[in-house]
Amino acid sequence: MFDIGFGELVVVAVVALLVVGPERLPRLARDAGRWLHRARQMAASIRNEFEREVNKAEELKNLIDRETSIADLHKQIDETSTSIPAGMRPPSDSNAPGSGAQASSGDAPPAITTTSSRDASSQ
Repeated sequence: MFDIGFGELVVVAVVALLVVGPERLPRLARDAGRWLHRARQMAASIRNEFEREVNKAEELKNLIDRETSIADLHKQIDETSTSIPAGMRPPSDSNAPGSGAQASSGDAPPAITTTSSRDASSQ
């Protein structure tokens, strides 16, 4: 980050010793270390928050892309279903989801119903 060598640090330390004095230099160094620690913590916190926001933005972009591709697939399905001649289309009400209609083949297995342990104990 900063291009400060060992010799430059020695010069700064000597100047600080001459300006502040030997009695207050240890406290000044301790305070400077605390401020430097706080500054580094704040920088790391800001960096982490920024990275979280960037990740959220990427997730949102992925969701939008996925929704767009799903919408394109729905559009293709609609275009394909309109291009099928009317005589070739299956009846729409028998294939509707949730209509309860069974498939026309007689080989379809019967529906399996299960009961929970709470339902079984109440009977």
